Amino acid sequence: MNTRKIPTTLIPIATVISTLVVGTTALSLSFNAHAGIATEAANCVLDKQHLSANYTLTRTFDIGRSQTKSLTLWRNANEVALQYPQEKITEVWTRGHDGRSRPVRYFDQYQRGIEYFPDEVKNSRSEQVWQTKYQLIDDEFRSSMALVASTGSGCQRTETYELKKQGKIYRLVWQPQSQLVVEYREKAMSQDFVIKLQEVSQEDDKIEQFFVSRQAYQTTDYADVGDNESDPFLRKMMNLGFVSHGASGFYSADGKPLGGSGHAH
Repeated sequence: MNTRKIPTTLIPIATVISTLVVGTTALSLSFNAHAGIATEAANCVLDKQHLSANYTLTRTFDIGRSQTKSLTLWRNANEVALQYPQEKITEVWTRGHDGRSRPVRYFDQYQRGIEYFPDEVKNSRSEQVWQTKYQLIDDEFRSSMALVASTGSGCQRTETYELKKQGKIYRLVWQPQSQLVVEYREKAMSQDFVIKLQEVSQEDDKIEQFFVSRQAYQTTDYADVGDNESDPFLRKMMNLGFVSHGASGFYSADGKPLGGSGHAH
């Protein structure tokens, strides 16, 4: 069985937020900034554990070129899915009773999946790992930012945070009751990266069907990939660089390995 720890991020555009927490120092927020939250929460009927949220992720370069991708975040109690429509890939993360997180990487085009176990996931017990999947940004990084504004009430209440660090400007618009990123911006000299919420849905049937449909896919344990190279699907995924037995196991959409990064959690 492969004993190497795989990083907890799969596709580069989804790793940006989770890597920002490295080296940050938590800042305490004033009590007054959070006064009334309990009252507002009582007036919010949004079920944050069962929803889908559509995002656009746009990277703009100083030469005027830009790239935009889509991401849909799905929540179903202790299951969280990150769906990348362009890549036709879905990551489904679950959290066990022991607090450890584990993913299944589904290739929607082929209705196949690769399963990973907690022992194969680096820092699988870390709260940070789960938070970066459940809400795209972990609490430690958010607390390192300064709260500069708070508007609205109940489900519509938003908080705006900002941070300047090492030549970059970070800005986050956060919805506390849903634990959703409304907008996240990372601005550097040569490029601008923005994640923007487009739509939130709470259609229970649609959410349940999304997870059930992927559970019907044929899956292979990551540790067994090397023993199944005769499988045309697995052979193709290895040739494309999406999965490799004995390496990190997680590769980018263009086949570059994601293992070995000092920023991986």
